[in-house]
Amino acid sequence: MEGISSQQQTQRGAARTAHGYEVTRFLGSGCFSQVFAATHIATGRQVALKVTSKAEGDIEAVQNEAAALKLVGSHPHIVSIYDFFEDDEYLYLVLQHCPNGSLHEYLLENGPVSERQAGKWFTQLVGAVKHCHSRGVVSRDIKNANVLINARGDVVLCDFGLAAIVSDTATDRLCEASGSAVFSAPEVYEAKTKHYLGGPAEVWSLGAVLHSMLARTLPFPVKSYRKSWHAYEPPVMISPRARELLLAIFQLDPTKRPTLDTLVNSAWVQRVCGATTPQRPATSAAVTMARRASVEAMHSSTMRRNSAVFAV
Repeated sequence: MEGISSQQQTQRGAARTAHGYEVTRFLGSGCFSQVFAATHIATGRQVALKVTSKAEGDIEAVQNEAAALKLVGSHPHIVSIYDFFEDDEYLYLVLQHCPNGSLHEYLLENGPVSERQAGKWFTQLVGAVKHCHSRGVVSRDIKNANVLINARGDVVLCDFGLAAIVSDTATDRLCEASGSAVFSAPEVYEAKTKHYLGGPAEVWSLGAVLHSMLARTLPFPVKSYRKSWHAYEPPVMISPRARELLLAIFQLDPTKRPTLDTLVNSAWVQRVCGATTPQRPATSAAVTMARRASVEAMHSSTMRRNSAVFAV
């Protein structure tokens, strides 16, 4: 396959010959994983195959992503997991394939989107995050590169390698600094000394995505984002209600930010797309028991991440 490394070719061959997948093309790579578009030969299903080397990859992150996605279950705006398996050399995540790439790529190629389009995608992402939290999963890495665009033109949240699994997202505080620098809330940086709630932190990250959609730029400079938090300025050419929402989101005090429950009922979202807050999914006894079991397993194994991880 032209244009890919020997390691990618090896991973491509392993996926095809050992596990019944016809790998069609290379989609992209992360720090330790390669992602390929593939077809399951027996069923014809189009998938994204995420392949991670056991020798060089972050095995804990892959295991964590599989556990989080299985706990989250099915949601139209969260990437679906179809299978998770391994052999002697690699770990394989079989995921939903979104053919239109990432939001990051879309904005680079097309520039900012209209407020109506941004409102639609923002509402979909808020619904996805609310669903994750209802299942005890906190993404901890919401950013443009982790938002995919599916065949229908809707957004899909992906990459749960850094996700935290907790018993109750409304009360359980997080104690690790994880995520992507410019998208992470200020309190995340103080996690080791002052634990934080996932909800307000993810509202901040959603605000960073919304700013990017409206401006095609990041809300804070990459080299000085921590010094710029207190002086946030919304994009110049947006409506007063969009400006009002962004200023509310980028509050340094997490208790003063809008909640996930109120974000999509903001005056701006109501004006641009007439959206209503997605209903909080009912949490069954089975889901609650599965969540508790996952939390206990995470605490008793090495799956929980122990170090701060920041990547732009």
